[in-house]
Amino acid sequence: DCLYQDVTNETKPGPLGLELALLIRELGERASVATINYDTVIEDALEAIGVEGTAVDHYHGTLPQFGNVDFDDPRFMVTQSDYILRGGDVIDHMVDQMNGCVTILVGMSLSDTNVISARFRTQDEALEAPCFALVVDELSGKVDSPEDQAVVAELRADQYRDSLGIEIVRLKSYSQVPQAIHEL
Repeated sequence: DCLYQDVTNETKPGPLGLELALLIRELGERASVATINYDTVIEDALEAIGVEGTAVDHYHGTLPQFGNVDFDDPRFMVTQSDYILRGGDVIDHMVDQMNGCVTILVGMSLSDTNVISARFRTQDEALEAPCFALVVDELSGKVDSPEDQAVVAELRADQYRDSLGIEIVRLKSYSQVPQAIHEL
């Protein structure tokens, strides 16, 4: 809901997309932008605030809202077979991008094996650049009490910090994600 505005037959950037675009504009050439989303909402947000020339790397390919999909693009991956055949190349590319750069993971549950594998490899190379993940706790209904939810979330955060060097920024709702990006 935060990444997109609810517009019939059209994808427009929502608060998160616009905050990401503002952060990218602020960082200028220091920003390397990548996404595992197939859509072009980040590009749309950049265009909406007048930023041109910033390349957005789509690790898994793109599905433009209008126009033709390039099924021959080697990065276009949808099926598990695609990931098995070409996932290693994607991970290599992610490692190159994360290498020595501050990385901010937004909008994922830390379950994308390509992203986690890339971070693991950069961690193995003892790189000093920090990595942050903005994560919304999604344990409601899976763990009995709010206290238990907090304990489980803290254990997960410890695991990611200790094994991958990812500092978890825990948020209570998706509506907090644009604010967190704004604060960066």
